[in-house]
Amino acid sequence: MALPGAARANGDPASDVLPVAQVFLPYEAPISKQASEGLQKTVSEANKKGYKIRVAVIAFTGDLGTARSLWGHPQLYSKFLGSELAFAYSGPLLIAMPGGFGI
Repeated sequence: MALPGAARANGDPASDVLPVAQVFLPYEAPISKQASEGLQKTVSEANKKGYKIRVAVIAFTGDLGTARSLWGHPQLYSKFLGSELAFAYSGPLLIAMPGGFGI
């Protein structure tokens, strides 16, 4: 699946995934298939029922790409990612990091 050049160029993996998917999961985190599928199903069902949301699970600094300075600041990263996604998605965005959550 091709993404616009601007989305690929910014170095933020979640902003590359979330325009076309409802969930971003870390590439290298040890997340079980069952947990991954469960989260994706829950988010999909919420969207189908009118509760529009995107979710990004950020497990390591590498999951932030070039936005590593936002590690440990899920609320700030949520605002940053929301602005990155504005061309394709506007709505609630939930960020989950080891140190907390941001919306």
